[in-house]
Amino acid sequence: MYDTYKQWFNDDHHFTDVKHVEKAAQQMADNQFDPQGMIDKMVEIIPMDKHDFRTVHPADLPEKCQE
Repeated sequence: MYDTYKQWFNDDHHFTDVKHVEKAAQQMADNQFDPQGMIDKMVEIIPMDKHDFRTVHPADLPEKCQE
């Protein structure tokens, strides 16, 4: 949503100040993991005959998901 807001956000139509949307968009952009770690994990897991139903990566993320 935040990476495309400039395509759909209209000051005349939406009541949220564009500054708040831009701030949220920047926070989302700054708070992303490097995708290479997930790519490497997928390359490792996809060819396997057996693996966990769900794989959460990086390794410390399951704890955060359970909070």
